[in-house]
Amino acid sequence: MKIFRQPIGESTQARMFSGLTIDKSKSGMENLNIEKIILRNDGGAVLITEMSYVTDYSYYDYFTQNYIRSYEYHFNNAVALSVNADGSIDWDAVLRKDQVSTNDFGKYSSFTIAQTESEINLIYNTRIDRNNSVAIFRINNNGTSDTKEIIQPEDRIMLIPFAARQISADELVVPCWNRKKLLMAKFLFNE
Repeated sequence: MKIFRQPIGESTQARMFSGLTIDKSKSGMENLNIEKIILRNDGGAVLITEMSYVTDYSYYDYFTQNYIRSYEYHFNNAVALSVNADGSIDWDAVLRKDQVSTNDFGKYSSFTIAQTESEINLIYNTRIDRNNSVAIFRINNNGTSDTKEIIQPEDRIMLIPFAARQISADELVVPCWNRKKLLMAKFLFNE
C-alpha cells in the first residue's frame, strides 16, 4: 500500500477560511467534511468538501420559566480540491458562503452537486430566510470557477439540497418550497 501526503498550501488555506465571520477555532480542518469524491481518468480525484459544525446554547425564558436550548447549524465555505495520482494538488476552487440556521437541522443549508461531462455544479441557497436566492457555483475541468444567481429573492424559492438527486447526465431534481407549497424543481445543464 502506498501512501502519498501533500499538505494543503497556505494560499489555499487562506482562501478556504476567508470571509468567515465566525470564530476560526470552530471552523478549523476538523470541521472539513468530504461531501463527494469524483475520480479522474488519470488516476487522480476531485474532493468536494464543506466546513460544517453545530453549536448549542441555552437561556432562561422568564415568560415560560424554563430553560430553552437551541442549536445553530453552520455551513461555511465549500472547497473543491483536484488531487493528482501522486498526491499533489492540481487546482482548488473555493465557494465562499456563510449559512447559519437555528433548530432546523440545517435542511436548507449546504449544497447539492450536479456533475456533467465538463463541469461540477454546486447549487445552494444564498440565505436561509425570506430574502433567499438560489445560486450555482460552476467548476470547469481546469479548475476555473464562477458563481451565478439563478433564482431571484422575489421568486420565494427555498431548496432542500440534501434531498436532491441527479437523474441523468444533465438533469437534477430538487424539492423546494415556494410560498408554503412543496414543489419539485428540475435543473437542466446543457453544454
